[in-house]
Amino acid sequence: MKVYTPNEDFDDDCLEEERPATRTLHITHLVAPFDVHALKRQLEAFGPISEGHFWISRTQCFVHFESVEAAARARLALHRRRWPPASPRLLEVTFVEEGRHPACWRLRPMVVRRRR
Repeated sequence: MKVYTPNEDFDDDCLEEERPATRTLHITHLVAPFDVHALKRQLEAFGPISEGHFWISRTQCFVHFESVEAAARARLALHRRRWPPASPRLLEVTFVEEGRHPACWRLRPMVVRRRR
């Protein structure tokens, strides 16, 4: 599976974002089947994720990084990219306004355990 890094060339439209950069990202257009562990590893490649702040459903994900820089790197690398590569849709990655915590944070946090 392709791992995107911030060293790749990006289209100018990937840089556009109406909202200011924050530590929380909302990722939409996820298409099953995909591996939750692979998605979390992909996101962790950009920086540490705050403990208990990774939530995912079938089509969307919220992730809270420990730094704005990590979130910005992840958005730059993943926005309007196909993930997983076989997906028919492009991801939409947007910043979540500071102080507006997604309602899903109140739900039981998803714990992704490493496979043995």
